[in-house]
Amino acid sequence: MYKKAIAAIAGLVLFACTKDQDRNINVNDFEPEAKVGIYDISQEDCELMKLRQVLRNSSPIGCERLKRVVLNYAPLLDTPAQDNVGIEAVLYRRGAVVVLDIVAESVLSLFGEVYRSRFPIQSAIPVEYFTLQQRIADDRNNTLAFDSRPITGGSRWSEHAYGVAIDINPLQNPYLYIDKHTRAKVIPKDATEGYLNRAKFRPGKPTRMGCLKM
Repeated sequence: MYKKAIAAIAGLVLFACTKDQDRNINVNDFEPEAKVGIYDISQEDCELMKLRQVLRNSSPIGCERLKRVVLNYAPLLDTPAQDNVGIEAVLYRRGAVVVLDIVAESVLSLFGEVYRSRFPIQSAIPVEYFTLQQRIADDRNNTLAFDSRPITGGSRWSEHAYGVAIDINPLQNPYLYIDKHTRAKVIPKDATEGYLNRAKFRPGKPTRMGCLKM
């Protein structure tokens, strides 16, 4: 009986320590797999999703239906590459998006085309690596997919909660909606200046980075 009690206490301590460690995880801790491809969600990442409320008890799907798609992308640079530097010299970066298992192959193929066309992406880090405070701030220009949350301004599940929606460069491609008071709302707020006009070209407007050239 004594040994069982000691074991139970040790288990609780280990669980508490793990939770404390998870609370300190941030975007700098994200390390995508070494190769582009489709991967199962690890137990550690599943627990992090639950801790960060990216996955909830009421969520329509669980970790067993999710996959992590690891991808290469051309970085969205602050300044264009010099003329004497070839595009191939601009280093690629590696990121990941979490999606529903049945769309994972299509998403992998899609981002392969995105990379080959050199469409620039700011970052692609699963949302659970952002703290709750960072997510509430809503000022991260991060490409993401799965997030078990309701639709903006509503109560039913968003398509993100099923892992079938992807936001790419949300600052350059903001979400505009009308709230219940018929007021226009922009997400993220930082996109209000400079990115609401969705025309590809207009007088006096420079071609914005993140716009795919056809």
